Amino acid sequence: MIIRMRSFIFAVVFIAAGTGTALAGNIPQDITGLSLHQVLELYVQAMSERNADPNLSIYTKDTREWKKEWVVTNSQMARSESSIKSCGKGTAIKSDKLAVIRYNLANRECHPFYFVFEDGAWRMDFLTMMQTIRFNHRNLWLLYRKDHPYMFAFKDWIFDKNGFPHD
Repeated sequence: MIIRMRSFIFAVVFIAAGTGTALAGNIPQDITGLSLHQVLELYVQAMSERNADPNLSIYTKDTREWKKEWVVTNSQMARSESSIKSCGKGTAIKSDKLAVIRYNLANRECHPFYFVFEDGAWRMDFLTMMQTIRFNHRNLWLLYRKDHPYMFAFKDWIFDKNGFPHD
């Protein structure tokens, strides 16, 4: 009976996570006035809390819809948290209502993050990131597509035929 109860509890938690119910965390609903770096820090916080809620305020509307169909495991969230923390503070580059936080090319495991100024706040655009950024077998990032509105942040870099950046 105890085993069944534990299985039931696990199933309820898993189902709730998949439906976007917040299971953990202290991510504020109102992120108006936060900087790009502060929004990224909230994402790291969500990952540290293993909060896979697709409806977090730090995501764009399109990202929220996309994330509802995207399964994220605790180990993936732990890896994401660790990876971002190891990258240090990136450089923020803005152009009107779009922005990118990018990192020094010396550490190619630190991929850029895309943001949109939406509903009065900077929000993370994971949908476009997933459509444009890929990783090779050594976890080094590359631009799979270069026909997106965030290319303004990479004008000073050269991309080789495979999409790897160089300065």
